[in-house]
Amino acid sequence: MFLIPNAVYVEYVAHLNKRRLTGPLAQEYVRWLRIYLEFINENPAPDLKSERVRMFIDKQRDENRSHAQLKRAAHAISLYFELQKRLTIPRDGKGDNMEPSLSPPEHLTSAATSFDLIFN
Repeated sequence: MFLIPNAVYVEYVAHLNKRRLTGPLAQEYVRWLRIYLEFINENPAPDLKSERVRMFIDKQRDENRSHAQLKRAAHAISLYFELQKRLTIPRDGKGDNMEPSLSPPEHLTSAATSFDLIFN
């Protein structure tokens, strides 16, 4: 099982709290982030922005996730993108490559773009 690096986890939970996402919903968002980071580390994806998110959501849809679950997954990932914009987060999401990332890696895109492409 993939583990979110502690520093990323702490910042992500704080980011959720700022957005007033707490309790079971915050736990679900952390779970979606972990699943997403595991997915992008295990599956090579095109360089096209938002394509990894689309592939992830498609995989979750294939696993018969409800529309509401898919929306929460996309929102959880979009909040990670927001956080990533203001922090240095390892490029591979695992902590193995600690090269600073002042802007999101190529495979990540803005929160609004990913969310809008999937659900609008």
